Amino acid sequence: NSQGDSTITLEYDGGDMLGDRGPGIDFRQKWYSLSDALVKTGAIYGLKTGGNGIHGGGLAFYTKPHSGSDLQETMVLHGTNRIGIGTNNPNEKLHIYGSSGNTYTKIESNANNTRSANLYWAKKSDGSTLRGYVGVTGDANKMEVATTTNDSIHFYTNNNPTNNGIFLKADGKVGIGTSSPEVKLEVNGGADGSVVFGGRSDGGNGNNRRFNLIAYADGGGANYGGGLKIQTRDSVNVFHDRITVQSNGVTVPDKLQPSTYEPNIKW
Repeated sequence: NSQGDSTITLEYDGGDMLGDRGPGIDFRQKWYSLSDALVKTGAIYGLKTGGNGIHGGGLAFYTKPHSGSDLQETMVLHGTNRIGIGTNNPNEKLHIYGSSGNTYTKIESNANNTRSANLYWAKKSDGSTLRGYVGVTGDANKMEVATTTNDSIHFYTNNNPTNNGIFLKADGKVGIGTSSPEVKLEVNGGADGSVVFGGRSDGGNGNNRRFNLIAYADGGGANYGGGLKIQTRDSVNVFHDRITVQSNGVTVPDKLQPSTYEPNIKW
């Protein structure tokens, strides 16, 4: 036979509907040494992955549970070039489904060197260059999330990269709510006067936010001026401005009335 020709053909005149199983191969072994009984240990069957009159096929792999019950389907090679573990209808290149309890994917290495067990990512468009990985380092007992090129790492939610979330630039600067931090840690609170940092602690009636730091525009018009407000929470659960640092450097204690303080004094 030439390359690609069939050497064994299993045919089944039926099974034309989506999900139907076709012919396959059963594997059997002795149940135990004092018996001649054979039990199925696994099987591979053909799988119709297209509907009636539609092309598409794959393979379904079955294994024998320790409980001794019938063979159970454990993995599918789908006609869409997808692999399903625990599901016969994978919707991604690798789809793992657990019907009960927790579902984990384990990557383990016996090596005791740097980057011994990892998931790597590469882009075909640039020659399958390795771009990043998530893994553990055997010699340092730590987990790493890293890029291997001059790329940034972006964490965001709701499948929306424009919300910025947490952004780690290639130069080590971290932005929260901004993708272009200019210092080691920069937080964008959004609307002017929003809280950009809050401090919590235990005590009193439980774990609560105790103070706020607020950034706001100061100086009027299109000026670059900015100010800082420090708020604390009173005993009836209301936040109050306690200290205001204006763009000209003047700090205004909350307890002083506007008519009694001298704006040129830096408190």
